[in-house]
Amino acid sequence: MDNTFQHDSQPNTVQADGRRPAHTPYPHTLTFDTFVKRHVPALKEAAEKGLPFPFPPRARFMGTLKLHGYNATIVFRRNELHNPTFQSRNRVVACRDKDPIVAQLSDRPLHLLVERILQIHHSSRSLPASSPFSEIMIAGEIAGRDIYRNVAINRLPRFFCIFNVRVDGEWMDMRDYKDVALPDEHIYNIMNWKIWDVEIDFLKDTTEVSKWLYEITEEVEKECPFAASFTDSKGNKISGTGEGLVWTMIPFEGEEWPPNRTHLWNFKTKGERFEVVSRIKPTAPQDPDAMKLANIFVDYAITEARFEQGIEYLREMGLLELGPKPKKCTPHFVKWLEDDVIEEEWEKIVEMGIEEQKVRSVIGVRAREWLFNYLDKVQRNGNVSGHEVGDVPDKLSLV
Repeated sequence: MDNTFQHDSQPNTVQADGRRPAHTPYPHTLTFDTFVKRHVPALKEAAEKGLPFPFPPRARFMGTLKLHGYNATIVFRRNELHNPTFQSRNRVVACRDKDPIVAQLSDRPLHLLVERILQIHHSSRSLPASSPFSEIMIAGEIAGRDIYRNVAINRLPRFFCIFNVRVDGEWMDMRDYKDVALPDEHIYNIMNWKIWDVEIDFLKDTTEVSKWLYEITEEVEKECPFAASFTDSKGNKISGTGEGLVWTMIPFEGEEWPPNRTHLWNFKTKGERFEVVSRIKPTAPQDPDAMKLANIFVDYAITEARFEQGIEYLREMGLLELGPKPKKCTPHFVKWLEDDVIEEEWEKIVEMGIEEQKVRSVIGVRAREWLFNYLDKVQRNGNVSGHEVGDVPDKLSLV
């Protein structure tokens, strides 16, 4: 292996000034319902007052497959095509970490991805080929064997699938960047799989469009198009469950919207088994007391999938391990769960008139009970990952 490739193979965990690189978080993707509740009031207020819209009231979205995996970003800074910074959702990943991002990407020629991004970016903006960049973020998902159970892609060897690219703070239209991939290195681009298209008028009732979005999502849940594009050595299609879709705003044909792409306008729709909230909407009883109301809300706001996301957070941060004191991670689990619910469901909390502290109290009780049961099961089974190994074929072909 030549020196250049070795240099590219190690994640950048120390900057030139000796400091660790800062973590640049990937934007949180809201559910469709939360997206509507959070952003549409500003649209309606702008319409009433004759002010500029924060985003178009009638917008176009493309739907791409949401893969049930481990969020990962690769960040290149200061015109450097080598020594990328690897990031999980919540932290910078060091090369010494036992982390699926390092394991999957540290020996890949990632500079080739940057070179292709720059070719497309500079060409589309009529910039000189030698134009420098400040930062390039490549966002994607580590998925495949042993990452998440109960999905068809768990039967695939591990891979990295790119779903977004940001150049100098601006999110790119991924339809132009579908060639940013290294299939021979198990680095794919989600734009090379099926894409859906929908127009949404946010100043009108969105009930029908929501129904359609979840009908499409149910189809993906029943049969994952990504997994189904692979066959094993016997020619059998990899069949099974998919997680859902991510819907990203794109301009209409002939239009340039949004002109400022520093904000990523998108939302997600998940299959029912992967949703972190119940599809049964909470309703406040007549004359409820504060704790009863908080319990009704938490019944809605926390599903098994959200508890499992909390476990993934502990694992990502290196806080989950077997040992004499496995429950020492409890405060971290409880706090993550409380903060995640408050952040994602704040509009519902306000709508129902629930006290935040009461919500946190109920979540704390339930989180501890669930976590202790989980840890007991892990101790008995001796498997801290908690994931199914599954039957992974030795050889796969992309159809």
